Parts: sequence; C-alpha cells; structure tokens
Amino acid sequence: AESGSRPFWSIIVGGFLIFAVGLYDDIKDLRARYKFLAQIAIAIFVASQGVLVEELTLPFLSAPVEIHPLLGWVITILWIVGVCNAINLMDGLDGLAAGISLIVMVTISAVALMNQNYSVAFISFPLMGSVIGFLKYNFHPAKTFMGDCGSLYLGYMLASLSLLNSSLETSTVSLLMPIVALGLPIFDTVFSMVRRLLIGRKIFSPDKEHVHHQILNKGFSHKQTVIILYLIASAFCILAFSIIALQNKGLAALILLYPLMF
Repeated sequence: AESGSRPFWSIIVGGFLIFAVGLYDDIKDLRARYKFLAQIAIAIFVASQGVLVEELTLPFLSAPVEIHPLLGWVITILWIVGVCNAINLMDGLDGLAAGISLIVMVTISAVALMNQNYSVAFISFPLMGSVIGFLKYNFHPAKTFMGDCGSLYLGYMLASLSLLNSSLETSTVSLLMPIVALGLPIFDTVFSMVRRLLIGRKIFSPDKEHVHHQILNKGFSHKQTVIILYLIASAFCILAFSIIALQNKGLAALILLYPLMF
C-alpha cells in the first residue's frame, strides 16, 4: 500500500461514510443486505485509494510474497467488512465493544510509534481519547450507547488502520499482528456465523449465543463479564505486540499451526 496522503485521507472520508450508514440504520433500521452492500462499497473506495493488501508477509518465508491484485482486493474488502461486523456483534453489553476497540487501538498505536508510522498514530491517538471519554458514560450501567454508527465506525477504523499499519510495517510477521490483536471479536464473529449456518439461520441474524452471553450464562455479572473479555482481548493484543516487537517468526508460526494440532 502507499504511504502518502491519499490513503490517509481516504480512511478519514471512509470513516464519515461508514458513520453515516450506521446512523441511518439507527434511525431508519436499514435492511442487513443494504448495510452490507454499503460496507463493501466503502471498503472498495478505501482500497482504490491505496489502503490495499499487495503482498503477504508470512513467518515461514524470508521475504514478502506479492499476490495477484484481485486477491489483494478480496482480502482487503473481506477484512474491512469483517472487522466492522465483528465489532458490531460485540456491542451486546455496556462498554464491551468500546473497551475492546480501545485495547486494540492501543496496540495498533504502539506498533505505529515503534515503527515511526506517524500517519497511523495521528489518527489513532485522538480516536483513543474519544473512546476513553465515551467509556465513562458507556460502562455499566450505561448512560450513553454507541449504536451501529459507533460500532461500525470503530470496526472500520480498526480494520483500516491495521491495514495501513501492516502495509508500512517491515517485519516479516506483520500480517499476523492485526489478526491476533482482533482475535476475540474475530473468533466470536466466525463462531456465530458457523453456528447459524449449522442450524439453518441467516448468518447475520441476531441471537443470544455470543461469547459474552455464554459467560453471563455461567453466572458472572455484567461487569465481571466485560472485565473478563477485556482481559482476554488484552492477552491477544500483548501477544500481537510481542510478535512484532520481538520479530518472532517461531511464535508467529506456532500461532498459525496451533489450530491444525486439534
């Protein structure tokens, strides 16, 4: 991806657009298919401006591997749309989506500063401040709620900045960092989609089977559940930062191979 001003400003413009889509949905209850198409259109716009996966940097290889442009577009669009919906699905308890987004944003910012990616830090630091101020009123019992306009916007910003961060990152394991950092919402989203497919439901239909619902069902309170998920998200982010900071190919390879061991 490019590191100039065009990708930077496209992320800002895309943020306004995704916020507008979410706000319209909060007011008018936009149908899921149209909301999904709008997210794809915004992802295409951002990708067309240079925020695009152009090569894969895997721990098994000593050098980045260029990929077909079409595959790069597909990965980029799936990533942006997927993370938008992952954060949206996590917005089921007071303070959950905002808190997890803040934890991931701290990780993205730390990596950006470590690698002197100041364009990423320039966007992420004000965003972190906004989320901290919002959490004061969103933590249980919440007085303010983010709605789809907030959760989609946060998901979009996390996805876009992690893409820009990784594209400017020179580490051979940079591709894995945003995936690990967003491990909790990604896992919850994938698990929810698979579960709904198996029982014959629409994959984006709401239910009460998300990871936070499962923890609540174990007898934990609202606050305890949110704090537990904060700790899990923090563990993912510490691991993600360690991969980059230590340039640890072995650790990255182990993470990729771990699911195949079961």
